Amino acid sequence: MNKYRHYILYAKGFYKKTIGYTDLFKIQENYTGIQEHHLTTNDINIVLYEIVKPILFNRKYEHLIDVFLFKIENLGRLEAFLSFIKWVELEDLGVLGDPDPSILPIAEEVIQKNKEERRKLIRI
Repeated sequence: MNKYRHYILYAKGFYKKTIGYTDLFKIQENYTGIQEHHLTTNDINIVLYEIVKPILFNRKYEHLIDVFLFKIENLGRLEAFLSFIKWVELEDLGVLGDPDPSILPIAEEVIQKNKEERRKLIRI
């Protein structure tokens, strides 16, 4: 399974989102074992960069680079990374498995709306 799967599932909307980056800090805490209050947004940026890095220069996604750079400039790195991950096709992200409700609440309405995408997650 992709070790970054919960960040990817979050970016793709499989977890309920709250305002701010609290959700990402919970995922980061689960991933690293470091308590949320010791984490910074830079810690999360590093992980999101590791997800995006191997895909960023894939010719399949070169048409997204300008949008990605625009988002970095106007929305910041975290939002740009999350958007880029959201645009990437599931099969290019490795085995993800199911969202884990012990980390964050699952966005049931998204799972219901995207049943076919969820089936792809389980089959990959």
